[in-house]
Amino acid sequence: MNRSLHCFGRVVVAAFFLANGCGSPSSSGSLQPGTEVQLIGEEEGFGKIQTAEGEVGYVPLGMLKQRNTAEAADADHTHAIVHATDFYDIVPSEPIASPPPRDRAAIDREQHTLNALFIGEETGREVIAPRNVHYFVVNEETGERCWRSIECIHPDCPGKKKNGRPHYVFFLVAEKPNEEEPPIECNACLRFRDVDRETPLEKTEWSRYVRPYELPETLRRRGELDDERRRFVEELRKTHAD
Repeated sequence: MNRSLHCFGRVVVAAFFLANGCGSPSSSGSLQPGTEVQLIGEEEGFGKIQTAEGEVGYVPLGMLKQRNTAEAADADHTHAIVHATDFYDIVPSEPIASPPPRDRAAIDREQHTLNALFIGEETGREVIAPRNVHYFVVNEETGERCWRSIECIHPDCPGKKKNGRPHYVFFLVAEKPNEEEPPIECNACLRFRDVDRETPLEKTEWSRYVRPYELPETLRRRGELDDERRRFVEELRKTHAD
């Protein structure tokens, strides 16, 4: 278990600086990648967290990754830290700059393991797990296969929307996992389609309404990783230019 909290008086840290270069927001310590924490609230782009040692403070939401809920159902944490970050007693009143970019390999490794939503084929239970699998993960608590989620964005989709999502989210079972790709079609929209009479063009149009569902956490983090990759390339060009 990788937990690290360095408080002032033991270690002085200044991993983040104000975007305008005038200093840094007041930080009470730092958290290292892999540190397990409980998310207890959100405020202005920051997550209010509690560490295993009982320390309560704030970190940027982008530094948090939901734990793998297909494993260890009784885990005592909800999230893990994905990038070294300062730990604040209060939400900083000034903007903070992004941490220095890592090398491209580290960025790509994280991008490859961003979380995805999986749905149990028997119970319909939703679990969160890293997305670097082809089709499904096995829920250790129930023993069932949980398949990658898909969403239908058709404006008239009759599928039931759950958990406050704007679109219908469902899953498809591959008869031969890792061998054949199942046709990606919304099972709810099949109710008002005449599949046997559709033209290839019409089938293509319908297919444009379905896509892998992306967790809000993953969408946010992917954008941050894209920015980090861009900054890495810029630093590399400056180094070669010098």
